[in-house]
Amino acid sequence: MAFGKLATFAQQVVSRRQLPVATALLIAAGVQILWAGPAHAHSGHGEPVVNAAAFDGLVADDALCGPGGFRIEGVGLCTHGPDNAPHGRDITQPVAPALATAAQALAQRMVCDGDGASGKRVQVLYARPEGRPDRYAEFADSIRIWAADADAIFAASAHETGGHRRVRFVTTPAPEGGCTIDVLNVALPEDAANSFQLTVMAMRALGYTSPDRKYLIFMDANLFCGIASVTNDNRPGPINRSNHVTGYARVDSGCWDGISVAHELTHTFGGIQHTAPNATGGWHCVDGRDVMCYSDAPYYPTLQSVCTDLRSMALLDCNNDDYFHTNPPAGSYLATHWNVADSVFLIADEEAQAALPYLTLTTEAGHVYYFTDDEVAFTIQMPTKTSASAAAEAAMLVQHIELVMDDKVVSTLTDGQFTATWQAEAAGSYTFTARAYDQRGASVLLAPLTIEVIANQAAPLDGKAFGAQFVAMLPLVMR
Repeated sequence: MAFGKLATFAQQVVSRRQLPVATALLIAAGVQILWAGPAHAHSGHGEPVVNAAAFDGLVADDALCGPGGFRIEGVGLCTHGPDNAPHGRDITQPVAPALATAAQALAQRMVCDGDGASGKRVQVLYARPEGRPDRYAEFADSIRIWAADADAIFAASAHETGGHRRVRFVTTPAPEGGCTIDVLNVALPEDAANSFQLTVMAMRALGYTSPDRKYLIFMDANLFCGIASVTNDNRPGPINRSNHVTGYARVDSGCWDGISVAHELTHTFGGIQHTAPNATGGWHCVDGRDVMCYSDAPYYPTLQSVCTDLRSMALLDCNNDDYFHTNPPAGSYLATHWNVADSVFLIADEEAQAALPYLTLTTEAGHVYYFTDDEVAFTIQMPTKTSASAAAEAAMLVQHIELVMDDKVVSTLTDGQFTATWQAEAAGSYTFTARAYDQRGASVLLAPLTIEVIANQAAPLDGKAFGAQFVAMLPLVMR
């Protein structure tokens, strides 16, 4: 990068992130700053870290798959190729299990649709190559949590445009009532983890071929961050092929988290078509921070700064104009082209959800990085795309809200303003969510929010001087 462009980029970083110029220049110069925060799988990607064998069985086919697409040999499906790993994420290092969650809490997070099996659904699987240890018992509940986190992302994103969407998973009855996500335990041939083509072929050989299923594969391997099948069809409505072809989404153990899962599922649901206003030409977007945006192969376009809200990093379609809108304006791109919100693999449960407004758990300062001893102030935001009077009416529907950390209620909010404080006493990663209840006792779970607490002595800069929004950590590592 020429220095003039580097300096311009640095100024943009300073204005958007309130970082010292020296730190911004280090970023622009290609120095990777290690963040203590959660590795969001599809925001701030690094270089591809997969080996060449990962592309075995993938054939460039612009006619079938569109520019930058690959045909998966032997199955007639397409893929966008491996997704890049995020900066600072080592995909060779498997993640640890999520904190244990009671079966009842899991059941409360799910929409139990019909008999749990019929119709178009997402089937979740834990898969491992034969000969490797079976860790199903260790990770099954964690996989349910990560899949439910992805479901919460779809729900939160739908509420941004006044609608309601949930992922239609294959579910089974839960002992405590309700239902839970069905997670199959599958052993694949030993070489099935070595490429996406071999994974798909092995799945099909075992009978996982239904056009009524998108198969979400938690692969116990470390080749990719994630990869999924895509459908090159931008036609609107039920006829779109994304509704009628088998889909495969693979997330490897170094990227097991809700955002990675939501990203790969969105690919199988048909996002992002090449004709979208802000498409990269490689099945992603350029207009800001959201679950699907990053500069990808084959064109590596320049990213824009349309969406700068930190919340958008965990939402779909930050400007609701490329691939997801529950009620697109007449004549707009999503009203006349494929819209993932119309996928038959999603539940549009408007009547059941309409009683409670969409709420967002955030911090009052909008930050997600804090130092030890900081007091973190949480707040519940009312719908952002409604009038003040509508937001006030929505607030009146809420009877109380429970603030939850690691599946334990830490505060019950009943003051009408719905605010709470929490003391950051120890360094670490803390995931919060909240459950809002209406006057009838019906409830809705809010999208999760992860707070990173960093020990004071670990920071070379005074994070409070620039709002602790982004914290530069030592050591600085050359890419």
